Amino acid sequence: MEIQTSFIPKKTLAGPTGAVKAGRRPVGLVLFVAVILFLAAVLTHGGVWLFSMQLDNSIANKKDQLKIAEKSFDPGTLEMMSRLNTKITAAMGKKNSGGLLSRHITLIPALQYLEQTTLTSIRFKGLTYNYGVNGLIEIKMTGQARDYESIASQSAEYIKPGAQKYFSDIVFSDLNLSPDGSVTFNFSADADPALFSYHESIKVQ
Repeated sequence: MEIQTSFIPKKTLAGPTGAVKAGRRPVGLVLFVAVILFLAAVLTHGGVWLFSMQLDNSIANKKDQLKIAEKSFDPGTLEMMSRLNTKITAAMGKKNSGGLLSRHITLIPALQYLEQTTLTSIRFKGLTYNYGVNGLIEIKMTGQARDYESIASQSAEYIKPGAQKYFSDIVFSDLNLSPDGSVTFNFSADADPALFSYHESIKVQ
């Protein structure tokens, strides 16, 4: 006797395992990206908050230090320092406006310049100066040279390449030959005011 059997499943069999996982992957990726962005936002916000707190604390500390420094000076000292600063500012003068120091004349820089540039065969004496109409300082001197060639060499010394050209319109005049062979002369030139400025000499020092 033959017995026939049949099997009818009550539920639909699930498809291949791989197909189920493939359908869930896009949802998991989006969730992962969302979590990463959320954590990044949280970390950024926290960093800004910490920086803001540190900045506020730093400002508060600076204010406290300033108050302590102010208390260490009595009002009389602060007033004296303020007056001293006003006097120094008036003496120095604003840029390009001049002050007491910038208008003060000193011969030290000019004499140092002459010492550096005068040849051993030349001797100057009798320096006089006046303010010119062009803003330069007109200087005049008398001098004595060993010979005529020394005068020519001295004139070239003031205009040689690379040298600081403090003199312009240089003139050697009234050349006279002395019995001993030397030559006397008069010298005149326009000098840069910086060469006679007390303010500039302080800056160099």
